[in-house]
Amino acid sequence: MALHRVRGLAGGAKLVTAAMPERLSASLVFLFAGGSRLEDERHAGVSHFIEHLFFKGTQKRPTSKEIADAIEGVGGFINASTDKELTAYWTRVPAEHVELGLDVLVDIVSNSKLAPADVERERSVILEELGMYQDQPQDLVQNLFEEIMWPDHPLGRDIAGTKQSVARLTRDDILEYADAHYRLPNLVIGAAGAFDDDEILEAVRGRLALPPEPDGQLIPMPPEPLLGARVLMRRRKTEQAHICLGVRAFNYFHADRFVLDLLNTVLGEGMSSRLFLNIRERLGLAYDVHSFTQKHRRSLCGRRNSPRADCAWSSRAPTGCRSGSHTRSCCSERSRRLKKRWRWSTPSPRKTCAESPMTFCAHQSRWLLSVPSPKTLRSGPRWGPSVNGSQDL
Repeated sequence: MALHRVRGLAGGAKLVTAAMPERLSASLVFLFAGGSRLEDERHAGVSHFIEHLFFKGTQKRPTSKEIADAIEGVGGFINASTDKELTAYWTRVPAEHVELGLDVLVDIVSNSKLAPADVERERSVILEELGMYQDQPQDLVQNLFEEIMWPDHPLGRDIAGTKQSVARLTRDDILEYADAHYRLPNLVIGAAGAFDDDEILEAVRGRLALPPEPDGQLIPMPPEPLLGARVLMRRRKTEQAHICLGVRAFNYFHADRFVLDLLNTVLGEGMSSRLFLNIRERLGLAYDVHSFTQKHRRSLCGRRNSPRADCAWSSRAPTGCRSGSHTRSCCSERSRRLKKRWRWSTPSPRKTCAESPMTFCAHQSRWLLSVPSPKTLRSGPRWGPSVNGSQDL
């Protein structure tokens, strides 16, 4: 497994590299600490809006086509995504074009035009995107789950905002938010693939042109505690009922986060999981059933007595409408049995050892590809063995 190096850059940015000389490609990602969790209700969706606008044209590449052609013209791929706590821009290119990939990413995050005409045109696109998710029950049920898991909190809002918030965002709002969050102290750059570490370091140093000073404190507000079970339903004329059950769990700094990952594997990851074997194989109630975790960072203010404040652990199953209540009961029962068994007795070493490799390999598989996904890169030291460089270059 490739070693990775974490090095500090002037202005407070960090560079994480993993040289993989046996590969034929290289992947780069820019991660900014600015997602929907840091937005107030008036600016809901602004992080996602900015992500769209950065691909509309820069001073050097004035159109979206020129940005796409620069990467796709050499056989590469470029994309971006917005999460609850970060926004990511990434590209994968043939190894000989790694500096081109770096130049394009720096260009779109540093020199985007954010033209008024592009703002209005992209507003319509995002409103259509929001409508698309409303038409997809598998996406809608996730939004409803988050809404009641994190009530009256940014974590409970759709990352893209609402139709009302997107409609009222102005270009000045967008410029103000971009200026506050797209700064060097909020940036982590990841690189993996066939390149020389020192050459990448010098290439990054020579191109970064973002403001070096932080603009205020990026402190996520803690969610309020849940005082009891909550249920939220939306009726749609569909062939299936989509069910999502979950609880709050550990943030991704918690010492027991790996225990949670293993427990998640036992309950609902893969064809050997408890949910799959019982709900699909034994009872035949659903085609797809699985569990997953959504870890968030620890809140830095307010209550920190509870270690279970910033993660959701849930299971989900689309099933025939007539089987919905039965499927829900089965998901709840499997969770209760697992909780009771693991609370009062030591898990079977044979079963635990059988399921540990799947969890380990899931983490490893992200590392083996030279495609630094946001989920992998924000895990930081959990990648594998690191070689730390100096922190003030």
